Amino acid sequence: MWRGRPWLPRICAALLALANGGDGAMSVAADIADAVNHYVGTSVSSSPDGRIPYNKTDVFLKRATAEGGRLVVETWTRSAPSPSMPPVVSVLRLTRRGESLEYDVVAEKGARSGIVTFASGALDRWTLDLDLGDGRRETGTGRISGAGVRVAKTVEGARPMRVVDELRAVSGEVYEREIASMRPPKQAE
Repeated sequence: MWRGRPWLPRICAALLALANGGDGAMSVAADIADAVNHYVGTSVSSSPDGRIPYNKTDVFLKRATAEGGRLVVETWTRSAPSPSMPPVVSVLRLTRRGESLEYDVVAEKGARSGIVTFASGALDRWTLDLDLGDGRRETGTGRISGAGVRVAKTVEGARPMRVVDELRAVSGEVYEREIASMRPPKQAE
C-alpha cells in the first residue's frame, strides 16, 4: 500500500496530530524529520557599513530536514525587546523546486517569502533573497557546519542594516533549557 512512499504514513500521522491540536508546521516537521539540529547564539545588527551598532540579541535555531532534504523547516527564536515579553518566534518553511537547489521560502506567519539557493545537496552553504514586506528586502549568505551556523544579511528598506547571526551547535536538551529561560515570569505575561 505504501510502496514507493515510505514517508506517507508519517505524514498522515503528523496531519492527524495537527488536526488534534498540534502547533502548526513544526508539529508536522518534527514528526517527519530526517534530522533535527539545534543552535544557540547571537544576532548583531548594525549600520550597513558595520560602523554603528544597533542591537545584539540572543538567537536560537531549530532546523529540521525532511523528505531527503526536499523540505527544511527552521524555527528562529529571538529574545524580546523587554524581559517581560515572550520571545519572538518565526517559522520558515523551505521547499525544493523540482530537482534544483533552489528552495521557495514561506513564513508560517508574516509576509516573509523568497528564495534560498543552496550550493550543494548537503544544504550547508546558501544565498538568500527574501521579501520582508513593507518594501523591505533581505539578501545574504549562510553556512552551516558541525560547529554551528553563520548567516550574514543585508536588510534594505526604510532602515537599512547589516545583520550577522552566529550560532553554535548544541544538544536538544540545552536548546530547550535555553528557550525556557527566555520566557518571562508567569506574572509578567
